[in-house]
Amino acid sequence: MRYQAVNALSAVGSPAVPYLEQALGDDNPQMRIGALEACGSGNPKDRGRGFSSEDDKLLLPRILDSMRDKDAGVRVVAVHSLPWVCSGENEEARGVGALCDVLDDESPAVRKATAQALRWLATFAKNRASLTYAIPGLLKRLKDDDPSVRREAACALGNMGNAAAMALPQLRELAGSEKDDSTLRELELAIKYISEE
Repeated sequence: MRYQAVNALSAVGSPAVPYLEQALGDDNPQMRIGALEACGSGNPKDRGRGFSSEDDKLLLPRILDSMRDKDAGVRVVAVHSLPWVCSGENEEARGVGALCDVLDDESPAVRKATAQALRWLATFAKNRASLTYAIPGLLKRLKDDDPSVRREAACALGNMGNAAAMALPQLRELAGSEKDDSTLRELELAIKYISEE
């Protein structure tokens, strides 16, 4: 019940920020997850939430802290929340840097979520050049043991368009040796999107 109440705070908007900040520090991981989901979770193409850019500036440091939480579930939701609060070029660059720091997380679910968040940032970024910092980490994730991580890394690179042109030789090489059909399709699409732009 407390989790649902915290999660519902996203509809309240600005007045809820102090309560979300408190919930992000709660001992219960489900409370922290609820608070992160209230901040924003999933693909940010639907920006229907009640927080202002000033609210996001207050929430951003707490979300960054949550990306280093001891609970992998909290870390997954934290990286999914980050694109929601990274509006503006300075925040985008800060978000990309923070995501790059967790691309090597021990949890495959966190690595996958991180690549997804980079993909979403690439889609909505005001300045795609800020994303080039993530290219080396994403290329490394293209060799991940988990095919879902490899797929998301390929998607992220593809969404960067020609900003990821330096990745083309490695993408082509990896496409020649990829065994997972879904990942191979994403590698081929990434090559196409980067080459066409």
